[in-house]
Amino acid sequence: MFSLRVQDVHSLLEITLFDEDKHRNEFLGRAVIPLLSILSGEKRWYQLKDRKLRGTVKGQVQLELDLVYNPVRASIRTFNPRETKILAEEEKFKRHVLTHNIQRVASLVRSIMSFWAWIQSLWEWESTSRSLIAFVVFLVTVY
Repeated sequence: MFSLRVQDVHSLLEITLFDEDKHRNEFLGRAVIPLLSILSGEKRWYQLKDRKLRGTVKGQVQLELDLVYNPVRASIRTFNPRETKILAEEEKFKRHVLTHNIQRVASLVRSIMSFWAWIQSLWEWESTSRSLIAFVVFLVTVY
């Protein structure tokens, strides 16, 4: 039986399994378990993954876990999570991205202007049948 002190109930439990031999320890697999997914007292099988947790390896491990935590502290941590420090590189200015975004905005503005002109033509009754249909649709929608 192992007892671990948990600071944040939103974190993960990482388990690495080795086969202990006389000469060397052979890696069997790793399992990562979100602490909030643990149902206390329940035996459960967990699939083992490779060292980088990308693919599965042959084998599973059965664990019976009990999670005891302070619900008040857990709820405080939920609303005030610990920030992870991430060092991100600054994006370099790319001219082609700027021109592409300007073209997208210009296209959007042209579409809005075209739609506005169509609405104006309905209000000015340039096409009687189209304006009449729009008026009937408006009345049906409102009433």
